[in-house]
Amino acid sequence: MMTEQDRKNYWLDLMDHQAESGLSIAAFCQKHNLSRHQFYYWRKRLDQNNKSTGFIQLTPTERSGSGVKIYFGASPYIEVAPGFDPSTLQKVMKALGGYLCSA
Repeated sequence: MMTEQDRKNYWLDLMDHQAESGLSIAAFCQKHNLSRHQFYYWRKRLDQNNKSTGFIQLTPTERSGSGVKIYFGASPYIEVAPGFDPSTLQKVMKALGGYLCSA
């Protein structure tokens, strides 16, 4: 039987695979015989878990980088490389909470 943490890890892995696949959520779920309803449910649930801490976990991949670079200074900006992970960028933007726009 899966523990709550096992279920969270399972869905986090699925969400990472979906983001890396380049497929829409609908196409990914159809291809892997997953319920879109459950996918969105877990995405929202896990996103709310991240909001409670105020931090996000960035994990290096086997690629040379995440494809997302953040520059702070007088004119802060974010640079993305081809093939970047959109879900990571979205999480980073939420964590920054408008810092780049107000700086």
